[in-house]
Amino acid sequence: MSLKNLSDWLINNEGFLKKYQSLVSKSIRDQFPAVESEVITNIKTEDVGYLLTCASSLAFSNDEKCQDAALRIAQYCLLNEKSSARKDSAALILDSLSNNAAIKLAENRGYISPEFENRIPFKAQLELTKRKIQYTIEIDADKDIYANRFQSDFWDAVQENSWISVSAPTSVGKSFILESWVERFVKFNSSCLVIYVVPTRALISEVHSELQKRLDPDLTNAINIQTLPLNNVYKPGKPNVFIFTQERLNLFYNHFADIPVVDVLVVDEAHKIGDGGRGIILQHVIEMTCIKNSETKVIFASPFTLNPEILLTDAPISKKKKTIKSNYVTVNQNLIWVEQKPRKTKEWAMYYLSNNDKVELGNFVLKNTPSPESKRLPFIALCLGESTSGNVVYVNGAAEAESTSKLLAASISNETDDSEILDLIELSEKVIHKNFALNRTLKKRVAFHYGNMPLIIKGEIERLFSKGKIDYLVCTSTLVEGVNMACKNIFIRGPKKGNLKPMREEDFWNLAGRAGRWGKEFQGNVICVDTDSERLWHGEPPKSKKNIIITRATDAISTDSDELISYIYSENHYGMSERNSKLQSLFSYLCSSFYFYNGLDNNPYMEKYKINNMDEINEVIFDVFDSLTFPHDIVVRHPGISPLLMQNLWERFSKDKTKPVERLLLSEPGSNDALDSYVAAFSRISDTLSKKLGYNSKGAFVQALLVSKWMRGYPLARLISDRISYNKKRNIEFKEATLIRGVMKDVEEIARYHAPRLLGCYNDLLKSFYISIERLDLVKDVEDIGVFLELGVSLKTQISLIGLGFSRTAAVMLSELIPDDSLDEMDCINWIKDNKIDTDELPQLVQNEIDTIFRGMWIK
Repeated sequence: MSLKNLSDWLINNEGFLKKYQSLVSKSIRDQFPAVESEVITNIKTEDVGYLLTCASSLAFSNDEKCQDAALRIAQYCLLNEKSSARKDSAALILDSLSNNAAIKLAENRGYISPEFENRIPFKAQLELTKRKIQYTIEIDADKDIYANRFQSDFWDAVQENSWISVSAPTSVGKSFILESWVERFVKFNSSCLVIYVVPTRALISEVHSELQKRLDPDLTNAINIQTLPLNNVYKPGKPNVFIFTQERLNLFYNHFADIPVVDVLVVDEAHKIGDGGRGIILQHVIEMTCIKNSETKVIFASPFTLNPEILLTDAPISKKKKTIKSNYVTVNQNLIWVEQKPRKTKEWAMYYLSNNDKVELGNFVLKNTPSPESKRLPFIALCLGESTSGNVVYVNGAAEAESTSKLLAASISNETDDSEILDLIELSEKVIHKNFALNRTLKKRVAFHYGNMPLIIKGEIERLFSKGKIDYLVCTSTLVEGVNMACKNIFIRGPKKGNLKPMREEDFWNLAGRAGRWGKEFQGNVICVDTDSERLWHGEPPKSKKNIIITRATDAISTDSDELISYIYSENHYGMSERNSKLQSLFSYLCSSFYFYNGLDNNPYMEKYKINNMDEINEVIFDVFDSLTFPHDIVVRHPGISPLLMQNLWERFSKDKTKPVERLLLSEPGSNDALDSYVAAFSRISDTLSKKLGYNSKGAFVQALLVSKWMRGYPLARLISDRISYNKKRNIEFKEATLIRGVMKDVEEIARYHAPRLLGCYNDLLKSFYISIERLDLVKDVEDIGVFLELGVSLKTQISLIGLGFSRTAAVMLSELIPDDSLDEMDCINWIKDNKIDTDELPQLVQNEIDTIFRGMWIK
C-alpha cells in the first residue's frame, strides 16, 4: 500500500478514529477548566504510541483532514506526554508537516528541549536535513527562511510565472511569504517600482512597518518606501516600494500624465475586488497598471477562496500564469457549539463539531443568570475564557462593542497596574475623551476595537492583546477586514456584518481563521453561542468550512446592462445615483474603459464580461462623452463618480457670471474664511454631485466645520469637545458615548473618505474651468487636497512625519514641538534625533511610537 493510500485508509479507519476522537475530545476539553464531563477520558500510553505512528504517515498527505489529524496528535504529545522520546517524535512529525513555527512555539513554552534533531535516529536526521534543504529559501547571502509547504509552493510559482493568484487559509503565513518575496525582489533590483495594495489604512501601517524593518531599518532612505500618494514620492533610478489602498493608488496615478512603469503589483485580500464601489476602483487601478506595462508581475492573495483563478483572466495571453489553491493546515481549529440546558439558564452544554456531527464535551455553569439576552455572550466568554488571555468576543457594532466590554469589565474584580495598559489609558484620554468607555474597561484588561477608532489606539490594543496583557478584546467586523491578529478563542453569537445583515458563511470562516494563528497558538477555538436558536443564526450555524467565492463587482455589467442604460438615460439620474451607488460606479468604470481604448469594443478587458448588448452600451457611452464639455480625462481620474454629475457641477461653476469666479476656490485650512469657502463648496457639491457632504445648508455647515478643523490638524479630542460644546450651547440633547462614536464615524466616513473623493473631483473640474475661461492666474490656487484630507493634516512637516510611519496623533503632537512647518522626511528624522529630549513630555505611547520607528538609532 502506498503512503498516500495508507493515509486515506487510516483517516477513515474505525479503529484509528475511535482512539483519535478520544484524543481530540480531551485536547479540546483540557483548555476549559470550567467544563466538566461525566465521562473521564484517559488516553492509554499504548494508544498514544499507536496514534503517533499513524501521524507519521498522515503527515505526508496533502489531504486537509490527514494533515489536521497529524498536527493534533503531535501537538497533544508535546503538551501532555512526559516521555522526551515521544516529544521528539512529535516534533519530527511537525517537521514532516514543514511546521517549524509550531516546533519553535513548543520550545519557547518549554514543552520540548531545543535541538531535538540531534536526539532522533540517524535516518530520521537525514530525512529532516533533506526537508530543510527542500524548504529553505534564500532571501540574500546573509538571510534565509525555513518555509512551510504552502510557502515553498508559492515561492516556486512566483519565480516562474508572471501572474499568480494564491488562495490559502488565514493562518498559513501568506503575508510573511509575500513580504519575504518583495524583500528579495527589491534587494536584487536596484531600480524598480513595487506597489503593494491592501484594503485598509490599518494594513497599510502593518505592511509598511514590516517592510521598513526588512528593507531599511535605519531609515537611510536607500530604498524609497512610501505610503502617501504625493506628487513627488516616486524616485526613478532607485528601488521604490509603495503600500497603498486602491484609492491611494488612484491618487498616485493622477499625478502623472504618463504613469510610471510598475514592475510588481501585489494585491492582498484580493477577494475584495467584489466589494461594491471599492471593488470597482480596485479593478480600475489594476487595469491602469497593466495598460501601461504588460510586463508587470501581478500577484493576487486571498483567504481560502474557491475560484482564485478568476483573477487571472485579465493576464495577457502570452504570459505564464498559475493558481495556487491550498488547504494546508498549520494550526488546529475547533468549531465548538454551546447551548443552554432546558429550563436552566445558568447551565450549558458544550459540543464540538466533527465531520458535521455534534460530539458532547461536557457541561459548565455560569456564575450569574444571563438575563437579558445581551448578557449571554459576555457571561459565556467570562466562564470559558477566564483561565487564559487571547479571548476575542465578536459583536455586531460599535455601540454593542462598548456595552459588552463594560459588562465584561464590571464582572472582573481585580484592576491591573500594568504600566503599558496605564499608558494606553493616558493616551486614550488625551486623544479621544476622558470619559471614553475604553479608559474604564482597560483597567480590567478588557478592550474593544472597531473601525472608526484612531489607528494609534487600535494598534496599541492589538499589540497588548498579542502580548497577553489584554484578556478580552471585543471586536466588530473590522476583524474580518484583514487585521493580522492571533487569538486563542473567538466567541460568536448570531453574527452580522455591515448594516446588520446576517454574516455570510464565507465571512464567518474568514473570521474563524483568526483563532489559533500559526506560530502563536497550538490550536484555536471558534465558540458559537446559542446554536440551537434558528432565529438567532438564521437557520443552522455553519458546520463545515465554505470557501469564499470571488465575484468581481464589475461582473454586474453582464447582468445589469439594461438597468444601467435606464440609469444613464434617467431624468432622475442624480437621485438614482444617490440610491444606487453600484450603478454609478459601474457607469464610471465603463466610461473609463471606453476612454482608454476609444470604445468598449476595442478594450480587451471587456471580453470577460460577455455583454450581449455591447454595441448598444458602446453607443450610449459614446453619447455621454459627446455631451461632456469638460476635459474627458477627468472622468478617468475620479472612478466611482458619474460623468453626468460632473457635468452638472461644471455647469454650476459658470451659472452666475455676475459673481467673481474667485469665490469658487477653497481657502487654505488656516485662513479666516476657510469655513465659509468649504460651506459654499459643499453646497455646490450637494446640489450637483452628491449629498454625502450634507443634504442641505445646515448639513453642509456641520460637515464643512468638521472637515476644515480636521484639515487644520485639530486633534480628535478637540473635535469631540467642540461638538459637545456646540450641542450644549444649542440645548441639543445627546448621550456622550453616542456623540463620541458619532464624531469618530464622521471623521472616518466624511473627512477621510467622502470629502477627499468629492473635493478632489471638485478641484479637478475647477482647475479645468479656470483654464477654459483663461484665468490661469487662479489655477495655481487650486490645490490637490485629497491626500491632506485623508490624513487630516496640511503642513509639510506633518505630512512628512506621517510618511515616516507616524500616526496622525503622533504627527500632530510632534509637529507642535517643531518650529519649521516645511520639513521633508530626512529633515524630520534629523530634528527628532537632535531634539530627543524635547519629546520626553509627550504621552508615553507617542514616545514608544518614536522609538519603534527609529529602532535604536539613538545610539548611532
